Amino acid sequence: PPVVIGGTLGGGRVTVDGSNSQVVSSLLLACPLAAGDSEITVTNALETPYVRLTLDWMERYGVRVDHDGSYTHYTVKGGQSYRAGDHTIAADWSSAAFPLVAGAITPSRLTIEGLDFFDAQGDRAIVSHLRLFGVDLVADTERGTITVQGGKPLSGGHTIDLGPTPDMLPALAVLATQAAGTTRFTNLSQVRQKETDRVAEMQRKLTSLGCSVQIDGDDLVVAGKR
Repeated sequence: PPVVIGGTLGGGRVTVDGSNSQVVSSLLLACPLAAGDSEITVTNALETPYVRLTLDWMERYGVRVDHDGSYTHYTVKGGQSYRAGDHTIAADWSSAAFPLVAGAITPSRLTIEGLDFFDAQGDRAIVSHLRLFGVDLVADTERGTITVQGGKPLSGGHTIDLGPTPDMLPALAVLATQAAGTTRFTNLSQVRQKETDRVAEMQRKLTSLGCSVQIDGDDLVVAGKR
């Protein structure tokens, strides 16, 4: 900073690093409004569920993006416009992970409402991850609710690839500290490029609380204990 942006978006061709999906999503959202057509080529395409979510919502609002499903190449016709509409926004699975974990590691009974088990949010995988750790939960896919009964013994000892859904790392790292066994979270290179280096921050903060957490390259290794 300072950064000055002028003119109007003309369109064109661009190649971007896709390790952070926000860069790809911002281009996809903007390019339909450009004067000309655009081609977006993505290298190192990670966090693809978030891009899928972007594409789904763009389509709901009447904007088209041509792609082959590989998340590496997009063709966007310029001169399009978004159509307003009435939509129900489901709860954010990334945010829901935190109270779900809090409920699981304390003697609590917690129900979260307003969830959509069928949309493109990749972080809905939190449900399968909680079950993997042995969390007592009931998911009602029709009503969009999850109920967690906490305070029960949890089992770690897993290897979990969070490359597609890195926003779950902070919550799951806390869960792993309270589960018997050593859990390894892998494929976290892009997690280190967020608002903070989330891998280093989770290691530092949890260690300060007496937990055993180590960084191994782009992995986070958590030795659980009560």
